[in-house]
Amino acid sequence: MNRSLISFGVVVTLFLSYGFLHADTIKMVDGSKKLKVKVIEEDIKKVTYKKGSLPQQSVPSDQVLEVLSDSGSNDYKTLMETYANQDFGGAAGLFAEFADSLGDSQPALQSYCLFKSAECYQKVGDNGEAVKAYTYFANTFSNHRLYPDALQQRAICYINTQQLDKAKEGFDLLEKQISKKGLDDYWK
Repeated sequence: MNRSLISFGVVVTLFLSYGFLHADTIKMVDGSKKLKVKVIEEDIKKVTYKKGSLPQQSVPSDQVLEVLSDSGSNDYKTLMETYANQDFGGAAGLFAEFADSLGDSQPALQSYCLFKSAECYQKVGDNGEAVKAYTYFANTFSNHRLYPDALQQRAICYINTQQLDKAKEGFDLLEKQISKKGLDDYWK
């Protein structure tokens, strides 16, 4: 009996520790934060998350400034350090590789990494790779809260490479998607 009680205690402790060590943070536009949550899904209208044993909750996407994910893996920590050190060229590849390694097991984290990869390419001025990465993100995650950002940034990359016709097409697509998806006034 004591042995099973101790085993149960160890399992509960590990489970709770995992939840606190591998927690996501949702930064809100108003400056508040949702700490130690597990983001389940980020879609165009809402970010769904779970905190502890509470039922799933959500916040409107237009109120979310940023979602900081944490997989707890050493590879993820390395890529985040690379990003924090502003080695955006190195971080771009690491984000893409890490996203590929996740497969479909963690779609919220995978989408975050793919978007950050595109953003890093853009930061180092590799607009061609950024366009490819934003295009892949937009095609794969067309219902994600960052979808309009991806379309906008892709059009900006086209401007940066003097492909003004493609930039105009990109902004036209963004405008069409804003209407189609019923996005808020910020995007209009």
